[in-house]
Amino acid sequence: MSQIDPIELPQTITSLEDISAYKDSLHKQIEQEEERIANKWNDLFHKEETMPQGKAQKFAKMLSLGTTMFDGMMLGWKLYRKYQEGAFILGRTKKKRK
Repeated sequence: MSQIDPIELPQTITSLEDISAYKDSLHKQIEQEEERIANKWNDLFHKEETMPQGKAQKFAKMLSLGTTMFDGMMLGWKLYRKYQEGAFILGRTKKKRK
């Protein structure tokens, strides 16, 4: 990782122009760092997926998507059954056990 190069405070500040120039240089450095962070964020979280090339890759991707959907449906069904057919959502009372 690259280190941030700090902007040195001028030896003597004698006027408002010195303060303004220092402020502008700090603002420019902050903008550069924000751009660098945004680029790294996009590289980390927004990677483009390559499209499947052959029939086997397309089939494998569809199979993976199908198993993921099935797994999600099974999880939903198990949660539905565990909480007595949606009693916590619809306001129904729980079934009494014998």
